Formats: sequence, C-alpha cells, structure tokens
Amino acid sequence: MTTVHPPVAARPTLSHDLDRSLVKVESDKGRLRLRFLAAQAASRSHSALGAFYRRLRSRLGAPKAITATAHKIARLFYKLWTERGTYTDPGETYYEQKYREHLVKRLKKTAQSLGFEVVPQSSTESVS
Repeated sequence: MTTVHPPVAARPTLSHDLDRSLVKVESDKGRLRLRFLAAQAASRSHSALGAFYRRLRSRLGAPKAITATAHKIARLFYKLWTERGTYTDPGETYYEQKYREHLVKRLKKTAQSLGFEVVPQSSTESVS
C-alpha cells in the first residue's frame, strides 16, 4: 500500500497560516472602520438612519448607537446588494412618525394588561 503525500507547496506551514491571519485581521479592521465612518456620517444626516442613531444614542450612549447603526447599514447594504435593489430613504419625519405609532400601540397594550383604558386626548384640551 502506498501513501500519497500532497506536494510541499500545498502543505500549510506556520508562516503561511500567520500571513493569512494577518491579512484577515487587517481587512477586518478596515471593514470596521468603514462601517463606523458610515454610521457617524448617518448620525449627522436628516434621514431615517440619522433618526435611528439619535434615538439609540439618547438611550444607550454613542458607542453602542454607532455600532447598532453600522450593523443596520451593513444589513441594508447586503439586502440591496443581493436583491440588486435601490434604497430610497423614507426621511426623518416618516421614521419619527412610525416610532411614535409604535410607542402609542405599546402603551395601549401595557395599559390594557393593567386594566386601564387609554383615551386619546385632542390637542385643544389641556390637562390641569
């Protein structure tokens, strides 16, 4: 029975593995920097992503908000890239309106579970 060994060039060596891991680490750092720069740029914009960042920043702090916004941008990019679509920003006001609707719905559900009923108040009435 004969044993077939791969050619010497095909065998992994320590230096070969080290070079590959160093290249991966450098590309990962660049990828992270790019995502964080995009998230910081979105933070200053009057877009839905900017409103998302500002809402999270007030609740979680800037570092976590930047990371979450970077992940959201990466997910949007991946979806657009795989489906070959285009991105149309709904705008800051649309995002804020949807978020407010979500809050009202959640508050009504919580009040109902506690045995209360939420009655909408008109803008002309005042509470004293």
